[in-house]
Amino acid sequence: MYSPSAGSALTALQHAVALPDAFSTQEYVRALRRNHDDVTKAAVQLRAKHAWLKTNQFDNLSLAKPSIQREVKKQYLQVLHNATDKCKCPVVVFSVSKFHPSQSSDKLVAGREQCTDHGGASLVDESTSTFEDARRLIVYMVTLAVELMEDENAPGIVYLIDMDGVSTNVVTEGSVHIELLRMLKEYYPETVQFCFVVNFSTNTFVQQATAYVLKSLGISERTHAKIKFIKDVRELHPYFNAPALPQAYGGAYKLMPAATWMEIQADMEGLDLDDLPAEEESTYMVRIQMNVFG
Repeated sequence: MYSPSAGSALTALQHAVALPDAFSTQEYVRALRRNHDDVTKAAVQLRAKHAWLKTNQFDNLSLAKPSIQREVKKQYLQVLHNATDKCKCPVVVFSVSKFHPSQSSDKLVAGREQCTDHGGASLVDESTSTFEDARRLIVYMVTLAVELMEDENAPGIVYLIDMDGVSTNVVTEGSVHIELLRMLKEYYPETVQFCFVVNFSTNTFVQQATAYVLKSLGISERTHAKIKFIKDVRELHPYFNAPALPQAYGGAYKLMPAATWMEIQADMEGLDLDDLPAEEESTYMVRIQMNVFG
């Protein structure tokens, strides 16, 4: 918990950021903790996050967006409803093999992204996703998890990263599960309780390559210690009660079909999925940065 004596730093940070209602009090506190009470550094990071959210139109995501609905149905990333670990941390399951990248975006290239619309009709095969689709869903799901974490005053979020069926050649800096970790480091600091990587044991290269890429991304030793490679699902039992641990990992929690998850989430967001206003197909952002030499 943050010290009450830091109230002056918190107030100073809120004034320095000067974006009323953009961040919760808890997020200001996390930013200060990350930066050891350096108000200037914390303010720069929060304003950069706000600009990133705005630029990519990540600041108004909800289940009302057809693009979010499309990705939720693929079930590669899901916040568990009514399930926490023993410390009341919300649980996010990331099934990496269920993410099928489109041929045009098999790798993430920083600064060279094309974000498709929030509308109803996909410009690509409905069975595949662009990495911008993945980024958008990551922001949506992590935002939901952060809200649950703050509501419960939990120490963080628990991620179950399932590598079952994942080829070793996807463990690169452009891989989708590495992108999840990069985004958590960059824009959601001080929110990770644990990342449990499961179903990797058939090939130790996955662990070695992931560890190497994390080091190249500048993941701190403290954060690195929170990423645990699970060789036996029984290693998860000290962290979860059986009703909150998915059946695939030795627990009793039955993962919901996408339709059921969406119905519950829509009710929480006050939405009627059968009566949403139509959204016209449009490309909402194209951003290409190129360095030209000579």
